[in-house]
Formats: sequence, structure tokens, C-alpha cells
Amino acid sequence: MTGSQTSIDFNKPPAGYSFETSLPAYEDGRETVKEFQKGRILSLISNGAKTIREIARKAGLPDSTVAGRINDLISDQKVEYVGYIEYEGRKRKKIALKPNSI
Repeated sequence: MTGSQTSIDFNKPPAGYSFETSLPAYEDGRETVKEFQKGRILSLISNGAKTIREIARKAGLPDSTVAGRINDLISDQKVEYVGYIEYEGRKRKKIALKPNSI
């Protein structure tokens, strides 16, 4: 190596890195974000949002992220699909809170 170039061994973790402590913290952070997103989405639904696209627009999230959180909320038995509604000129699944979900 010449000048300011240094050799990096990509097969070895950087100094101070511990897989055992870093990965669980990363995964816990992801779960915290998911729970926050689910709470925000539930709030939007309870305030009248009815489709994935509408929720995504109001929450500032990608449609795919909202769809994933809606699937989580369906599994948690907090929301359900109840027919269809027209939104932005297209027929879309209507999302509603399940009774006694909040």
C-alpha cells in the first residue's frame, strides 16, 4: 500500500464490534419501529383513513410498509378488511377497526 491507503480485512469485524450485543440491539430497534408504525396506523384508521394508500399518504410511509403493518394488525386482530371502497379512482380494500380493538 502506498500513501494514505490502508489495508482492511473484511473477514474480521471492526474493533469494538460484538455480534452478540449488536444484532439483538438492532433487532429490538426494528421491533420498536414496527410498534410505533402500528400505533400511528391505528390512530389514522380511527380518525377515518380507510385504505392502505390513504394511510401511506397521511403517515408519509411507503405503501408496502403500511401493507406490512396492516398484515401485522390483522394478525393481532386489531383491524380487518370489510369490503371495498373507491380511492384515487380505483377500487381498494376498505380497512376498519375490529370492535373492541382499542
